[in-house]
Amino acid sequence: MSNIVRFFMSTVFIFVVLISCETDPCEGVSCDNGVCDAISGECICSRGYQTDLNGICTVTWTTKMIGSYTVSDSCTGPNAGTTTYNSTIAAVDEANLTLSNLGNTGRTVPATHTNFTNFEIDWKSNDTIFSGTGTWVVDTLIRIEYMINDTTNQRIDTCLATYTRL
Repeated sequence: MSNIVRFFMSTVFIFVVLISCETDPCEGVSCDNGVCDAISGECICSRGYQTDLNGICTVTWTTKMIGSYTVSDSCTGPNAGTTTYNSTIAAVDEANLTLSNLGNTGRTVPATHTNFTNFEIDWKSNDTIFSGTGTWVVDTLIRIEYMINDTTNQRIDTCLATYTRL
């Protein structure tokens, strides 16, 4: 009987030692602008940040889009047709952008980060509402589907803009 008790106690001891030897995948991991996932040990970035080549949340989401662009804008509605114009995209902070001259209107419209490659436009001035979504396709190309609602003249245009970096 004492052999059974010794075997049982040895097994329990080994089991406890093995469990206590598990390592924390986040031990020593600093994610900077994010938190470490306790299961994978990978950084989960705060809104507006992405991981760098080392997997740390140091890259500001907006930096990849900043620049000057040529825009090809195709619209349906009262102002139907295709227009080409220039625009700049600037960073306000890590999660917010501004789009100059959206729709060739001369207005600067804000946009907000929604996920890794997308942003949302939802802005109203005195007489115009801009709404839509944008997608960062590659380093040199952004597509924006948006609507311009001219509330004074009761006109709504739906557009697809293709931004090509200069």
